[in-house]
Amino acid sequence: MKRLPALVMGALLSSAVVAQAAEPGTENLLLADHPLAETIWDVRAGEQISLDELKQRIADKDHVLLGERHDNPRHHRIQADLIASLGDSGREMFVVFEMLEPKQVNTLSDATLDTVGDLGKALDWEGRGWPDWKMYQPIAEAALTHNFKMIPGGPPYELLVRVGHGGEPSEETAQRMRWDQEYRPDQLDSLETELVDAHCGILGRESVAPLVWMQRLKDASMGLFMRIAQENDKGSVLIAGTGHTRQDRGVPYFLEDTSTVVSVAPVEVQRDVAEVTDYAMFDPALYDYVWFTGRVDEVDPCLKFKDQLDRMKGTHGSEEEAGTDG
Repeated sequence: MKRLPALVMGALLSSAVVAQAAEPGTENLLLADHPLAETIWDVRAGEQISLDELKQRIADKDHVLLGERHDNPRHHRIQADLIASLGDSGREMFVVFEMLEPKQVNTLSDATLDTVGDLGKALDWEGRGWPDWKMYQPIAEAALTHNFKMIPGGPPYELLVRVGHGGEPSEETAQRMRWDQEYRPDQLDSLETELVDAHCGILGRESVAPLVWMQRLKDASMGLFMRIAQENDKGSVLIAGTGHTRQDRGVPYFLEDTSTVVSVAPVEVQRDVAEVTDYAMFDPALYDYVWFTGRVDEVDPCLKFKDQLDRMKGTHGSEEEAGTDG
C-alpha cells in the first residue's frame, strides 16, 4: 500500500417553510434567502415535508445519522434540535461523535450542563483541528438535558495513523470493528473518486488508497459504537460529516439491519441552483432526508486546499523534503 507524503497526511489528520425570524445559526450565512433554504425533503419520495413530519419519522429508528459541514453553525443547531426531539419523545440514546477518540470517554462522562461551556477546552477540541466548540456546544447541551450518553466514535489516533501507513488493527479490534467487511468494487470506486475530487486532483487514485482505509476505519469504528448502543438496548445518534452518514458505503455499511437506520443530511444551497434534483446529494441511495441551509462561504474548495498545502510547505518545507515516512 502506497503511503501518503507526510505533508499531506498531516493536513488530512489535523421545517418545510422558512420561518419569519432567522433560525439560530443562520444569521451570518450566505444565500439565506435562497428558495430552498430551510426546506426539508424526503429524498426517496421527492417531496417537501415539515419539521414535525421529520421528527415523527426519525423517532422510532435505532440509529439516526445526522450529517454536517463541520464549520456550518446551522448544521450543528439542526443536529441539536433533532437530538432534543428524540429526547422529548422519551428515547434513550447514545450520541456518538466522529470527532472524538476512546481516550476521551471519561471527559465526556464527567460533563454536566454547568461545565459544558468548558467541555471543548477539556477535549482540546479546537487544538485537534475542529471548528469553534461553541458551534457544537448546543449538541452537548441537548444530549445532557435528556440524559443521553455522549461517547467517542472515532478510532484511536495511533491506529488511524497506522492504518494510513499500511498497518492493520489488532486481531481483536479488527473482529469487533468488522474490519474484514471490505468494500465492493462499486463502493471502492465511488470512494476513490470522491477522495480524488475532494483533493482537487492533487492526489491520484493510487495516492488516495491510504485514505480509503482510513475512511473505512473511521466508519467501522463509529459503526461499532453504534452497535454497542443497540446491545445496551439504547438507540444511537451519530454526529459526523455527511460523507460518513451516506447509506451506500458510510457507517450504515457496518451496522445491522439498515431498515432501522435513517440518515439526515444538511446540505448547503448553491447560487442559482433551485431544483432539488440538481444537487448530487439529493439521491435516495445516499440519504433519506435532505435539509437545505445557507452557506458558510462560496470560496472554491480547491483554492482553499491549495492554500492550506502552500502554508504547510512554508512551515515544513516541500513535500520532497517531508518524505514519505519510508
